[in-house]
Amino acid sequence: MDEKNIKMESNKLIAEFMGKSGNVDFHDDKGFVPVYWYTGINGGHKTPYKEDELEYHKSWDWLMEVVDKIESLDLSETGYSWEGIDGETEYNNQNICVEIERNQCWIYMNLQLDPVHTINDETFNKKCDTKIEAVYNAIVEFIGWYNKLNKK
Repeated sequence: MDEKNIKMESNKLIAEFMGKSGNVDFHDDKGFVPVYWYTGINGGHKTPYKEDELEYHKSWDWLMEVVDKIESLDLSETGYSWEGIDGETEYNNQNICVEIERNQCWIYMNLQLDPVHTINDETFNKKCDTKIEAVYNAIVEFIGWYNKLNKK
């Protein structure tokens, strides 16, 4: 698969993770075609994009919306838990963090009783030419991990 098709498949993976896939009739010779909705980082007007028009690989606005969603995920119940001294259930999985520095991106899970768990092992040490490429690659790896975790 060439790089253009890899980007297109990765962009579709991200759009599906973001819950933005669907179908629309473009009233052309294709009839109903799969589209991906983008509303902008501040929730603007909903615009349909065909799969080859997605911009996660080149737009910070598109990509940071994904970072926000990743950091807001509650994966507490995917790990182990116990009853605390106050009788409340406590969870080892605390939260997911995305750290971006230079041309590197680290996505990891904070754990209450264990050391942090790096989720993007493969892309964390990969040299990237740009910061956006590093974040994009880390996000694609994260979504693969997340989908396996949720058996999608």
